[in-house]
Amino acid sequence: MYEGEITDYMGQLKASGSYMKIGKSYLEDGQFVYFYPSGKVESKGEFVKGIKVGTWERYDNSGKRKADRYYPAESADMVRESMQLEKEEEKK
Repeated sequence: MYEGEITDYMGQLKASGSYMKIGKSYLEDGQFVYFYPSGKVESKGEFVKGIKVGTWERYDNSGKRKADRYYPAESADMVRESMQLEKEEEKK
């Protein structure tokens, strides 16, 4: 597991969170926080092997709470299956 931060070309923090290495790729895995250019939190939640799962808290640019978004784990499984099928098609 690796901790990382994503910054823009000006060095402004855009996101921070945990990554896991699978083969040559790094996938988001664990808690993540995304930021507005102002530095305030835009959203936070959990990734599992590169896909959002569970409840994600969201905020507007002033810091006021917006409606949460929920990403069911079953949807993540379907996305992974679809991605695997696409990879297999590319190999043909």
